[in-house]
Amino acid sequence: MESAAAYLNGKIYKLGGYVSAGGTTTSSAALDIYDISSNTWSSGAPYPAAQGWMSVFTDGTYLYAAGGVAAETGSVPSTKTYRYDPGTNTWDDAAIADLPVSRWGAASSITAYRGGWVIAGGYAGGTSSSNLSATAIKWDPVGNTWSNLPDMNFPRARMSGGILGDAFYAVGGRGPEGGFNGNSNNQRLFCIDPNQPYLVGSVNYVSDNGTPANGVPDPGETVTVSLTINNIGGVASGNVVATLAASGGILNPSGPVNYGVINAGSSASQNFTFVVPAEAPCGSEIVLTFDMNDAVPTLTNYSATQSYHLGVLQTAFSENFDGVTVPNLPTGWVQNQTSGTGITWTTVSSSSNSAPNSAFANDPGAVNATALESPAFNISSPDSVLTFKNNYNTENTFDGAVLEIKIGSGAWADFVVAGGAFTSGGYNGVISTSFQSPIGGRQPGPATRTAILRPPLRSQRLPMASRSSSAG
Repeated sequence: MESAAAYLNGKIYKLGGYVSAGGTTTSSAALDIYDISSNTWSSGAPYPAAQGWMSVFTDGTYLYAAGGVAAETGSVPSTKTYRYDPGTNTWDDAAIADLPVSRWGAASSITAYRGGWVIAGGYAGGTSSSNLSATAIKWDPVGNTWSNLPDMNFPRARMSGGILGDAFYAVGGRGPEGGFNGNSNNQRLFCIDPNQPYLVGSVNYVSDNGTPANGVPDPGETVTVSLTINNIGGVASGNVVATLAASGGILNPSGPVNYGVINAGSSASQNFTFVVPAEAPCGSEIVLTFDMNDAVPTLTNYSATQSYHLGVLQTAFSENFDGVTVPNLPTGWVQNQTSGTGITWTTVSSSSNSAPNSAFANDPGAVNATALESPAFNISSPDSVLTFKNNYNTENTFDGAVLEIKIGSGAWADFVVAGGAFTSGGYNGVISTSFQSPIGGRQPGPATRTAILRPPLRSQRLPMASRSSSAG
């Protein structure tokens, strides 16, 4: 655990880390090499120091490692760097300058500019919580020097790093909140060459010809947006021309627009128009793509995108069960006992997603099934979305719940069979057919889920039912 790894020429190189045995954790210097084509492991030359939490990258020829910390009590974090040559199976101390300050548990990756190496965050200069850092540094292989980069927005450690396009990303990690709680914040660093311009585009909504104007694109409207181009590079651009592509679900985009020269640290804005097709469904998405061409002197193309959902989101129906007195169900909600008499849907205040109430079905020790049916409500778009949360404590594959819909005067049908689709989560198992379950062979549902209603639902009245079953 706490090893570093990198892929190079068909092999995965796993370096260092910690080994736990008999209640004791020790540091390792092992280099384990996995050959993907032969599905075999072999050993390489050990790293010069036994430690974990190192940063590793490859330039396509060599493997580079930096920093780290040993697991043993009183260990000192490292500033050392080494280069590994797979051809000679040797480590070289002089091939890369040591870190300016010790660092471990950082995010790192090669960058697009001159093959440089970015190391961001981690613990800098020590091992205590006060050493949790937002700083970032970069190694220039041409000059074999380290330099400072702009700080991350938040201090982070024990996270991953990677390159996408012209940017470096630090993903997740442990923050300064305390303990070992993870964090989902992702941070991006533009990898900027101070000797080149670098264009970043941002899109803002300007107007439409709708009546009344609602600040969002609607089917059939002519829409105007502005594209602001910032030059965050170190020198002025050449003649910048931006073009809105005729793609992403739009019609008649305005032609190329000349921005001229944009100086370093400056920005310029121009307006673009397009038409939303009249037949585009409300709730569907359009995507604007702008190509920004810096013709002279860099001959570099940049792009910017912006997506919009058509129309204003309307809530057809919602219920949190908080407006009734326990154990009553809200008006219009009906329990429909379909098998046995042992399950009763009520409201309870013992647990809830939003205080104070939730709907609850008990789990008796005999074969039973009952449905909790919502009132019917109107759905006017085939891209309508249903969001719900549930919590359960049942016997796996014996008991469970399914989601059903009834469209107009049609019969009740499983949500997925009727044409719906889960966009997050989904059913997580199959109810056994061996114990007389009324929903045997069907799939029970998990907790927080978002689903798209995709049958032909336009102008339909749609009730929902959660059918809870117990097989004993």
